[in-house]
Amino acid sequence: MKRLVLGIVIGALLMAAAFWGIPFSDFLAALGRLNPGGLLVFTALFGVQLVLQALRQQVLLAELTPGMSLRSSFALIVVGSFSVQTLPVRLGEFVRPWMLHRDEGVPAGAGLGVIAIERAMDLVALLVTLAAVLLWVELPSRTLDLMGTKIDIVSWGWSTARMLIPSIALAVVVLAVIGPGIVAALRPFFGRIAARLGVRGPAERLFDFAAHFAESFRALRHPGRMVAALGLSGLIWAEISLMYYALAHAFGLSDQVHFGEAAGVMTITALGSLLPAPPAMAGVQEAFGRGSLALFGVHGPDFDAVALGYAVVAHWWQYLLITVGTLAVASWQGLRLRDVLAGTRATMPAEPPGTP
Repeated sequence: MKRLVLGIVIGALLMAAAFWGIPFSDFLAALGRLNPGGLLVFTALFGVQLVLQALRQQVLLAELTPGMSLRSSFALIVVGSFSVQTLPVRLGEFVRPWMLHRDEGVPAGAGLGVIAIERAMDLVALLVTLAAVLLWVELPSRTLDLMGTKIDIVSWGWSTARMLIPSIALAVVVLAVIGPGIVAALRPFFGRIAARLGVRGPAERLFDFAAHFAESFRALRHPGRMVAALGLSGLIWAEISLMYYALAHAFGLSDQVHFGEAAGVMTITALGSLLPAPPAMAGVQEAFGRGSLALFGVHGPDFDAVALGYAVVAHWWQYLLITVGTLAVASWQGLRLRDVLAGTRATMPAEPPGTP
């Protein structure tokens, strides 16, 4: 609850910061500059992005559910993306494991493990992209200004990349190589303690969950599968950068925002979305989108409203598309919101699905 309240407060403050100093009439006029053809290209690229994510999911689940079709994988990605964006503090991450358990028989721990692998690959790809942008793209300003707080994006980017990339890579390698062995070795010791405390049943379920989670990382022991997953991760984020580049053209910003700048805006906006956020991440993407555009020179009286319009469309048009897709999936799969919420709670590590 505290994180939910914190997310709402952060979202409200960032939304106010995003709109600060821009008359609403100027914002509406900026939206009027949007080229429908450019928005159509953005929409098509968004669909390609979802297909690439579905293909990566198939690769990572090849051993756990080899018969899963691309259509089923695509449906999981659509509903999972909608849930992550809609539910506060990223509770939506638990929806896809629940659906994998319900539809494909994948243990909840293994489903969550696959998502952990995806998130690790995504974060590394984002940090590598940010490093590349800092190396090769000119930044007229080094400082990201959010509500009076100034962040030196160059120093922050390099220090974050140096700290997180090796740490994430090491954690993934350890889980892939010895994760299941660690869980198996610890299980008897903690099982005896749990028996003395009278909580043996819950402890066994928790260790089952942990064992399935660690087992999912074995997919990365297969060289071909690992290369395919990494390659698809790179393609996913390159394709999202292309989406942001297409949107810049749609707003008439082609002279200011080239592909490298678009990749920088995409990366900073995505990293900002890791903050505790309110439902639909309202405010977070608007503030980071406008702020990151300012780093690349899209600011001032002639551009502030356009930058805000760009950030709003990049956020809410994607959200609208994923909402429509989720409604379509829910219709053909018979999903109901209360079932999804119940499944989210059941999939959390304390209560794996299918347990009494």
